[in-house]
Amino acid sequence: MDDTGRAVVAVNADFYRALGSCDLALMTRVWLQGPEATCVHPAWPLIEGWDAIYASWSRIFEHQPHMRAWPSDVEVTVDGQAAVVTCMENLDSSAGFVASMTQARARNAFRLTDGEWKMLHHHARPVEPRGGPARAARPRLN
Repeated sequence: MDDTGRAVVAVNADFYRALGSCDLALMTRVWLQGPEATCVHPAWPLIEGWDAIYASWSRIFEHQPHMRAWPSDVEVTVDGQAAVVTCMENLDSSAGFVASMTQARARNAFRLTDGEWKMLHHHARPVEPRGGPARAARPRLN
């Protein structure tokens, strides 16, 4: 993998670090902050524009204080100023004695903007576990 591919993988890792630590400031630094940004959380409809994406992460982090997140099976493709990372998204939201491990198949698109790779699109869909359909928990909106 060349330096460009490593830079994209590093930003992708920052995304999962932000997700796992519920770090809204880091999540903000990872994303392209414009109307062209889009996001599909597992079992959610398409979210368009940075303001709506920011609000969605804020709600998720508000209701999910303890989570570990990491990518596996990472593959990256770079074409000029665009890059796509496909990976398994591993989420462990265990709390105390209650275990909750889920996986999603993710596709993350990045754009080189002002010399930095920024997330343009995130799409994650639940992976069906053995023995039944996947369940993606949406945060409660109180």
